[in-house]
Amino acid sequence: MKVLLKHAVLGCALGFAPAAYATCGAAFCTINTNWDAHGAWAEPGWRLDLRYERVLQDQPQSGTERISVGQIPGHHDEVFTNNHNWLATLDYTFNADWGVSLSLPYVDRSHLHIHNHRGQRLIEAWDFRAAGDARVVVRAGTSAHRLLHTCARAPTER
Repeated sequence: MKVLLKHAVLGCALGFAPAAYATCGAAFCTINTNWDAHGAWAEPGWRLDLRYERVLQDQPQSGTERISVGQIPGHHDEVFTNNHNWLATLDYTFNADWGVSLSLPYVDRSHLHIHNHRGQRLIEAWDFRAAGDARVVVRAGTSAHRLLHTCARAPTER
């Protein structure tokens, strides 16, 4: 009975969830959500982790269906975003219960979209390479449970 109730609540929550919209691929988030990807090691000591990922967004979609650029009328028509992201993380773990890590991404992004403004189709594009938002994560808790996982970001101008 508990399992049925959990599934019913989950189904209702998903059914009433607002639609998600993505724009311009402007946020830097690592795709890998494993603790190791965020610099959360349990063994004491220093670690330096360097990662690279590429995210190419060049095919508009609506749900699971591929669509053409401009097929859904909107203020902006996304054409493509091409991200090359490098992430450097320096981590120090004091013991299994305490640690701190500093992450700094470097972003190489090309982007093109069409701004539909009063009947005109204005092409907007940019191509930049810059450091992204620095992130400091402090971890505290017992070995079995994380009691504190706090994160501070230093935003850049981009």
